[in-house]
Amino acid sequence: MRNDSDTVWMKERQIEAMYRARFEERRHATEALDALFAEAASGRDSGKRAWLIAVAHPRTPRFRERLTREEARGVLTKTVGLALTYAGRGGVHPLENVDCDNPRLGLRRWVVVNTATGDRSIWKEARMSIHHDGSVTVVTAVGGHRMSSEGYYEGWQVESTAIECAIADLMALTRTTAETTATTSVSGSSGPASSR
Repeated sequence: MRNDSDTVWMKERQIEAMYRARFEERRHATEALDALFAEAASGRDSGKRAWLIAVAHPRTPRFRERLTREEARGVLTKTVGLALTYAGRGGVHPLENVDCDNPRLGLRRWVVVNTATGDRSIWKEARMSIHHDGSVTVVTAVGGHRMSSEGYYEGWQVESTAIECAIADLMALTRTTAETTATTSVSGSSGPASSR
């Protein structure tokens, strides 16, 4: 341990305290991710169609003032361009199915919701949020997409491009949010709603 210009050996209690603090931090990060995932997964019709639910939480959460609506809109606008760079236009991006120009204030977060509300566009259902602590969530239907103007895949059938585009959107949203909120390290989790 450094003590000004001297280096001294740590006592056994100090080593124990440092390990305890490290394990507590890991446990807290896991609990935060699990809570975000459970909240995002609730209310989804995962018995009828496949969903991709992904969350990311900063290792050191941001507890300064929250983002303004303009800052949240700027994050989303920058995210769209970055996501298209990551995955191109080969599939349907969840970011293209939410109203990025109108983030709504939710409980400790900015939320953008689905613009596709009709029965014929329900397959594009998506929701994203930027939390005030720097966490982000992406929830999107990946099963039952349209295969032609007349037909749809079954709810359990998933196109790989839907997964690729959703992950590109998550990574772009995570990166842009981290740059804007000045958070450094981020941990994440994703998966289908029915497997967790």
